[in-house]
Amino acid sequence: MAETPDNQLMLGHMTNALKVARQLANAEPASVSSRLRLVPSTEAVVAFLAELTTVLSRLPCSGAHEKQVQNIIENALKAKGWDYAREVIIGDAGRIDFEIPSMRVGIEIKVTGGLSEVTEQMSRYADTGRFAALLLVTTRQRHRMPATLCGVPIRTCHLWGAVL
Repeated sequence: MAETPDNQLMLGHMTNALKVARQLANAEPASVSSRLRLVPSTEAVVAFLAELTTVLSRLPCSGAHEKQVQNIIENALKAKGWDYAREVIIGDAGRIDFEIPSMRVGIEIKVTGGLSEVTEQMSRYADTGRFAALLLVTTRQRHRMPATLCGVPIRTCHLWGAVL
């Protein structure tokens, strides 16, 4: 094969591909899956958030405490067949109530606390880079989030009937 600039470029790409393949072959399974994690489109995340908010806003949570609201939400997620994780530790940012990994959506439930405290907590979650969007589910009218925190879209689902 003649040594042309195109052949040298192709050889360089093939060499890089082999290096990546070797790294993946020698990597721990968890690190491989995190590198290959698919990122949902913005449109898919927005559509999912709309459906999730509709489903959750209809839940019967009147008089429920935070753990009760979490249990009700967990049952709703199961009923919809959505894959989720509960009480997910996110390093130094803390522990979020639910994560929908396939959509990269985090859900935090708040029935108490002040606006600045909740905003700071949601900001820590947003700043991790882990989430494509966050949903605050709350029983407090004063819990109103900005449209984004750290570049991450934030939505709020008010459960008006769930008052302590």
